[in-house]
Amino acid sequence: MSNESQPLSHEELVASNAALKAQVEYLAKEVAKLTKIKLNALQGSDHEDNASTSSTNKARTNDGSDFKVDVPTFEGKNDWDEFLEWLETVERVFDFKEVSDEKKVKIVALKFRKYASTWWTNTCTKRRRNHKEPVATWAKMKSLLKKFLPAEYVRENFAKLQTLKQGSKSVEEYTHEFEELLLRCDLQEDDEQTFVRYLFGLNLQIANTVELQSYESLEELTKLALKVRKGRPFGTTGDRVDGFKFLDCHRTVDPNLTVVDRHEIPVGDALFNGMEDIMEGESESLRELSNRLRTQPERYGFLLTFEGDVMLIDQDEPETYLEAISCPEAEEWRQAMQSEMDSIGSAVVFLALYVDDILLIGNDIPTLTTVKTWLSKSFSMKDLGEASYALGIRIYRDRSRKLLGLSQSTYIDKVLARFSMSESKQGSLPMVQGMSLSKTQGASTPEEVERMRNVPYASAIGSIMYAMVCTRPDVAFALSVTSRYQSNPGESYWTAVKNILKYFRRTKDAFLVYGGKEELSIVGYTDANFQTDRDDFKSQAGYVFCLNGGAVTWKSYKQDTTADSTTEVEYVAEAEAAKEGVWLKNFITELGVVPSIKNPIPFFCDKIGAIAQAKEPRSHQKTKHIVRRYHII
Repeated sequence: MSNESQPLSHEELVASNAALKAQVEYLAKEVAKLTKIKLNALQGSDHEDNASTSSTNKARTNDGSDFKVDVPTFEGKNDWDEFLEWLETVERVFDFKEVSDEKKVKIVALKFRKYASTWWTNTCTKRRRNHKEPVATWAKMKSLLKKFLPAEYVRENFAKLQTLKQGSKSVEEYTHEFEELLLRCDLQEDDEQTFVRYLFGLNLQIANTVELQSYESLEELTKLALKVRKGRPFGTTGDRVDGFKFLDCHRTVDPNLTVVDRHEIPVGDALFNGMEDIMEGESESLRELSNRLRTQPERYGFLLTFEGDVMLIDQDEPETYLEAISCPEAEEWRQAMQSEMDSIGSAVVFLALYVDDILLIGNDIPTLTTVKTWLSKSFSMKDLGEASYALGIRIYRDRSRKLLGLSQSTYIDKVLARFSMSESKQGSLPMVQGMSLSKTQGASTPEEVERMRNVPYASAIGSIMYAMVCTRPDVAFALSVTSRYQSNPGESYWTAVKNILKYFRRTKDAFLVYGGKEELSIVGYTDANFQTDRDDFKSQAGYVFCLNGGAVTWKSYKQDTTADSTTEVEYVAEAEAAKEGVWLKNFITELGVVPSIKNPIPFFCDKIGAIAQAKEPRSHQKTKHIVRRYHII
């Protein structure tokens, strides 16, 4: 049998070619499918790589490793603000890079230019010559760098903070300036003192409204101030509510205490009705008991005089005597005025208000009961009976001798414990005799400055001041002197402050006593000491006014002018005391409980030359230069 194949016919060749062509087309389609799948796979991989790269870059960006952060250069220019900004930037850079303490010194030294470079080289050379160790810590280097921030900077900012007032500035501008100065001064004081500083600088209308609210931080306090509208708030001196007149009586010790009894009544939320007229927005928690507008002024009280039942006068009453006798009800007004004059010295009640507490003060128990009954019908109240404390001041009574006393022994105990003076020695005087302080005794070296930063000097001054303002006029002079050096305290100043606290420990149970004479009388005393201040040779002066033997207002201060004679010093002190006497006379006249206030208030001076000048002012050789404003007396 032969192995050779037989040739294909024409029909067979055509069929074979058609089969091959179909197979090639099929394979081409399959290759195209595989290619597309491969391309898609490659593109997906690229996307994942890009996403991973993007995520990595983002992580690097967030981590900050791709940023170049460096310490700025410092040339040592005499610009305090520029130096502080540079120092803060350096601190932030070190925090970001987590640099070791030793490297910080080397890095900063490399950034010194011009005068700063020369100063650093000279400082290092001096330390080597004096066999001192090189500067190895950042804390030590910062203490040396404070050469570029002299003490005048702190004093200047502290003076600005002390005298900062809102004035024509908006609340936002005042708040920003206050917070900036507070940060620059770096005062170590508690929140309450900061609140007082802020409120003291606000315009009175805004401060009076904000003080009534509840706040626990400076941020909350500033937000409240920003909410207060610019309009005149209700409840200021001279406003009337149903015939009751508001009186500004936020002074040292209330003179009413000498002639009346006090009862304490806490007031519920209903007393805040009407505050929505002052603050933006409304409080849903306030319970409205009637349609009469009520508000709660902190610094004001209103005088209620009764004859029989409580009588309320319409608010559209005549404001002057001429209007009263010209109106159709002239005869009724004459009778009302006569009744008012007859009631003086009989049944009188005062209502003193602080936040949500009321003190009723009166000289007739039935009338006090009538007032409390009337108030209870309008407000949600609780009668706590006879008051024994008011704003931390304890009230003592000796009715057999008609005496009344005020003491802050509990508050003083807290102050002594706060400054670790509860077990200290007992001082005999608030200021050691012969002690003389001046600015030269302040902290002068970096070590002293650092040590005094840990001393609560300003806080102690503020704590003593509250006692002095309320019941302790005996420490007014010592506090006036020591409070001048808060910006740069030294060891001598701190010793003087501790002497006041030691004196407090011996006299913490002392209290002001007001006599029970039937006839009330006011008398004033003034004195001055010639050129006691060693820095600017100005004189110290002071005054005190007493009601029936008890001090009601007092002050010790450094005079504004530099006097050249003891007569001038005493004469200027008399003028300042006379101004306080004018206010006191007007205030007590408004109260209508001291008939003798119609007479001139006597006050005493121990300088014959000043008395002669006051009685008959003449252009003498030694007094002709005294400016006009001191001739008020």
